[in-house]
Amino acid sequence: RLALIRSYALDWLSIIFLLVTALLLTTQVPTLIRPFRLDDPSIAAPWNQSETVPTWLLGVLSILVPFMLQTLVALGVRRDLHDWHHATLGLSLSLVLTLLITFLTKNMIGELRPSFLARCQPSSDIAIRKASLTVLGGVHWYTEAVCTGDPAAILEGRKSFFSGHTSLSFAGLAFFAFYLGGKLHVFDRTGRVARFVLALWPLVLALFIGLSRLHDQWHFWQDVLVGMLVGIGTARLAYRLYYPPLHDPLCDEPYRDRLV
Repeated sequence: RLALIRSYALDWLSIIFLLVTALLLTTQVPTLIRPFRLDDPSIAAPWNQSETVPTWLLGVLSILVPFMLQTLVALGVRRDLHDWHHATLGLSLSLVLTLLITFLTKNMIGELRPSFLARCQPSSDIAIRKASLTVLGGVHWYTEAVCTGDPAAILEGRKSFFSGHTSLSFAGLAFFAFYLGGKLHVFDRTGRVARFVLALWPLVLALFIGLSRLHDQWHFWQDVLVGMLVGIGTARLAYRLYYPPLHDPLCDEPYRDRLV
């Protein structure tokens, strides 16, 4: 029993380590500062500050909802504490690993958001513009010195790639979709569409969150696509660490090798 506790304690410590690393990345890895053009139409969208899915709602939908529903299934329906523990470990790993990858990529790439110029609010003063201007190949490039907007908003405007809303929503909801698909045996070769649709709805919700970022003009389509792939990838990896593949006859059961 003590060896089992130590084994799972190492899992939780590893997840905490990944979380701390992800949080440190936001301050220790500086955001890449790219020069920009004032006539670039791709970054001239209006800045929509009324988001369809604000950050607090993203947390509810991608973290709290999957956790509560997995708890309901594992403890309320199946009455299996081991299943609940594995589901919670897997969900946590999926979310934290996605968070780390997302933060690191955003800071190192520094891609400008579609609304960057609206955040920047370029000065109309000719002297300021000249001081921040560099001409390369006949193209006028400007630095942040030309901006008069809020520095925090400008910095956030440099984190378009890739969409954190999309990656985190798929990390949480895709994991729950895998979990639900396993419990319903969606790939047991009986072809029951109702089960498949029930397991599919978390992915539809995650897709809605991702598409809302395009609707609000906070991201480009490639930001959302890559965010989706990262979220699904980490969810798949985390799920398979603790559960069999969905085509396995025992796909509804968590691995119990450590209990032996």
